[in-house]
Order: sequence, then C-alpha cells, then structure tokens
Amino acid sequence: MAIPSATDLQTLAQLRRRDEAAYQLLYRAYFPMIERLVVRNSGTPDDARDLFQDTLLVLVGQLDNEDWSLTASLKTYLYAVAHRQWLARLRQQARTERVDGDRLAELTVCDPLETEEPSAAQRLTHWLSRITIHCQRLLRALFFGQSKLATTPYKNANTARNQRYKCLQQVRSIADEDKLG
Repeated sequence: MAIPSATDLQTLAQLRRRDEAAYQLLYRAYFPMIERLVVRNSGTPDDARDLFQDTLLVLVGQLDNEDWSLTASLKTYLYAVAHRQWLARLRQQARTERVDGDRLAELTVCDPLETEEPSAAQRLTHWLSRITIHCQRLLRALFFGQSKLATTPYKNANTARNQRYKCLQQVRSIADEDKLG
C-alpha cells in the first residue's frame, strides 16, 4: 500500500477548503478508474457517476473528522471506498431481485382515482409507487420478501430500523395526502 504523496496531501488540503479545482482534479484523475470498476462489474457509466459522487462524499465527510488521516495513496483510498460501496449495491440489488416476484406481480400499479373503491392492495401499490426507489426496495424486501432487518445492507440494526421508519413515514405522508386530496 502506497503512502500519501505530497500531491495527495495538497489535494486533501484543497478539498478541506472546498476548492472546486480539487474536485475537478479528482474527477479527471480517478473517475476513469472507478468507471472501469463499475462497468466491468455489471454497471453502467451512469452507475459509475453516481458511485463516484458517493465516494467523494465519503472522502469529504472524512476530511471533517479531525481524527482521520490518509494512510494510503488517494488513488488507493478512493478505489477501496468505491469498491466497497459497489459491492454493497450489488448485494442489495441481488436481495431486491430475490423478492417474491409472484406476490409483487399481484400488486398492479394503478391510480386509486381510476376506480370508485380501490382495494387495499391497489392503494398500497399506488403509495409505494410514489416514494423513493430506495424506500420501495427496502419496504418490498422487508414486507413482501420476508427479509429481516438484520439482512439489510446497513451498518447495524438501529440504522436499519431508522431507515425503515423513514420509509414508512413517506408512505404515511402520501396516504394522508390522498385522504385529504
């Protein structure tokens, strides 16, 4: 593992100052490496752009932590973070694809206003279609796929419960809007 170079340390100092030139340098120097990682492992260039942004967010978050210091080259650090995040996404995608397809097929997406009295399943499907994709996947996996909170890709059970709560709040909010509307 290479130690951080003077250029790496200089780039980190620029990032701490939120210097736009540092972000551009990182993109030019390291995005192609991340894009190759993603495309070679079942991803698209758009996935690579999203992953690179998430990787930079992790780096910037660490820069604000006074106890953190770079112990490898910036290239190694960015690759390791991106690699770990990409594997987590692939694992999550695999879990989502294992959700019981027969049960989900029964729930057809519809507009509850199209029928006089929509069924509970139709209302639920409508509400799920209006929340974030992330929450759709999580809630479908937990409630229709019989997954447990412990098998979610979060750091610990508290984080998973918190995310589940936030997703359920999205559904409740949309259901309340429909009742008022």
